[in-house]
Amino acid sequence: MQLTMKKMGAAAIAAALALCVAPAMAMLTPGTAHAAGKTNFNSSDTHINVEIYTAKYDVKKGTSKDLAAYKGGKQVKPKVEVTEFQPGSYDADGNYTPGKTVKLKKGKDYTIAYKNNKNVGHAYVVIKGKGKYKGTIARDFDISPKATKVTKVKGAKKALKVSWKKLSAKQADGYIVSVYTRGGKYTETEDNGKKYTRYRYNFEKSQVVKGASAATATVKGLKAKTKYYVTVTPYKAATGSYMDMVSKYNSKDEYVGTRVVTRGDADTLYGYSSDYKAGKTK
Repeated sequence: MQLTMKKMGAAAIAAALALCVAPAMAMLTPGTAHAAGKTNFNSSDTHINVEIYTAKYDVKKGTSKDLAAYKGGKQVKPKVEVTEFQPGSYDADGNYTPGKTVKLKKGKDYTIAYKNNKNVGHAYVVIKGKGKYKGTIARDFDISPKATKVTKVKGAKKALKVSWKKLSAKQADGYIVSVYTRGGKYTETEDNGKKYTRYRYNFEKSQVVKGASAATATVKGLKAKTKYYVTVTPYKAATGSYMDMVSKYNSKDEYVGTRVVTRGDADTLYGYSSDYKAGKTK
């Protein structure tokens, strides 16, 4: 737009400049998620991610630790991280600024409440926007039975007598005793760039032992004079309700965001397996 300033009054000049600036300002704020006011967690224009850390990987052992296991009736509170992806934008000169992921701050940008998080079953967190954010997000996670420990593996004729540390009835309905043979070694390179030596374990058979009070089992039908490796995994049936997110659509069947719903569920939850313990049949 070309303007002849000498022939225009002050009001006319201001109006003309506004027409030039308005399109540029529109390019600075694509979508509605970051328009004036609060950013809505539930808007289709908002890119919020919630990560619940329920496990920690041990690179040396090549195994994971359960961070959401039953704690004897105490609250289970795994770490929660909330991030927002802010899309890229253009300035008035057409220069593009790439998008970026921003970590939101608990207490400043959101509040968090843990629900149903004491017993084995489906727990969940409710995250509510605060400060420049609004809206509600719910995410579920499982509280599993705590891992047990195999205390003894004694050889018998083509069988193994296995003993383990029993759990309370509040966190277990029974156990799965699994038997493996060990294969050769292999090398695995982890994300830290280091190489670690691992063993391959080949599954042979398993046996379900019902009852939390059970602490022994005899696994039969194995090969004579053979070295095996045994694990024990606790399990428990759980029922209850929890909150989760679902997509929301308008009358034209267009996606407009998310909303919180309550779900009911019945499931069997498994704890982490115990470490391998060796035993040899007769």
